[in-house]
Amino acid sequence: MKSKLFLTGMICLVAAAAFAGAADMTRMLPDAFLPQDDFAFGEVLEGAEVVHEFRLQNRGDAPLHVTGVRTG
Repeated sequence: MKSKLFLTGMICLVAAAAFAGAADMTRMLPDAFLPQDDFAFGEVLEGAEVVHEFRLQNRGDAPLHVTGVRTG
């Protein structure tokens, strides 16, 4: 009985340590944040060039590499 209780306690400790380690790893990742994810230009004449700047913020601790940007 004591050995089962000890084994269960050890498993809980190992699981808790693994979970804490995983939580720390997420802090070391990039975290893209886009305060504004859409913009309506309103009525635009055909052929007119329209431009809007979206500011992307990295709230993580690692460098954020932006690739594959598409217009929609």
